Amino acid sequence: MTLLNGPLENGIRALTILEAVFPESLDISRLTIIDHCALHSSAYGGPVSIHPDRNNSVGELSVKRKLMSGGLRIMGNGGMIEVKPTSGGIAYQATNDASGFLNLLESSYVSALRDRASWAVDNFLPLNDHEVRAWTRESIEVWRARFDAWLGEDES
Repeated sequence: MTLLNGPLENGIRALTILEAVFPESLDISRLTIIDHCALHSSAYGGPVSIHPDRNNSVGELSVKRKLMSGGLRIMGNGGMIEVKPTSGGIAYQATNDASGFLNLLESSYVSALRDRASWAVDNFLPLNDHEVRAWTRESIEVWRARFDAWLGEDES
């Protein structure tokens, strides 16, 4: 099993986000975006990022959904997350056991995750779907411009 950015880490990250919104539930798209913002918080005006801010960090969004799915499955199998059918599709909700489980994980990484998850939820959950799509498009355009600039610098 891959530990770094593998299903277990993604599951713990999803759980910290779902704990921050409890008792609300989130769909995988919103979870993925909030996860990205939590990990790269300083790039979005927040506290120091947990993961390094790189020019291509927005590119992670394209693979993050699949990774998040694996993490949700692990946490669901462990009874930490419930799947909720909604009028818009599938949503995920932390169970009552989630907070106690996260409290058992005594590491600075999990503590930082919980802090950044709360920050990201406070700043990005209030956005409606149109605003989230606009934010995502803008972020991808910034990443594309940086990537194009990097390619241009590389050719010199």
